[in-house]
Amino acid sequence: MRIKICGLMRKQDVQWCEELGIDVLGFVVDYPRDVPWNLTRKQAQELISSAKRPTCIVTGGTPESVVSLAQELKPTMVQLHFNETVAQTTEIAAELKKLGIQTTKAVHDDAKIEVLCSTGIDAILVDSRTPGNAAQNNLAVDVDLYRRIKAKAHIPLIIAGGITSENVCDIISCTGANWIDVMTGVEHSPGVKDKMKIEALAERVRGV
Repeated sequence: MRIKICGLMRKQDVQWCEELGIDVLGFVVDYPRDVPWNLTRKQAQELISSAKRPTCIVTGGTPESVVSLAQELKPTMVQLHFNETVAQTTEIAAELKKLGIQTTKAVHDDAKIEVLCSTGIDAILVDSRTPGNAAQNNLAVDVDLYRRIKAKAHIPLIIAGGITSENVCDIISCTGANWIDVMTGVEHSPGVKDKMKIEALAERVRGV
């Protein structure tokens, strides 16, 4: 089981995640919509450059802007979370692969899953958070959607949407997911993580 904690904005929160063995550290950077977790390139660089665990930047836009951002920040992976087309996703994945950077693509329905699996991306994120509701909190995970996508996909899947320490075991049990992405479920407030919530989540997941 892999855990990604997203929306990190503070050095203290990064350190907590590292101490607690979180697998991937997520940073929202230059996102095209106004969301409370958005970092500037400079802010993200300061956090990513000192990180001791794999990192992921969550962003979106044109291939040129995404690749430029990745070249500058050098994360382990890039999560495309906007309105990228299949063609744009293919182009971005190919360019990032040259840089040794993995690509994940967020989806919110089960259309074009087979096509997306052939774009060169490394994983699909099944997420309740869309460009239209990107600033909202406590969005519920869509278990049925995850199951439908799982039946079509032949690359790794990540599940996200309102996951907390209280519901994570049920979500894993009914989906069979082996990679979760958590943001608001371990926060005091947007961008301010809660160490006890992260610890409780990690303990529950490792006990599954």
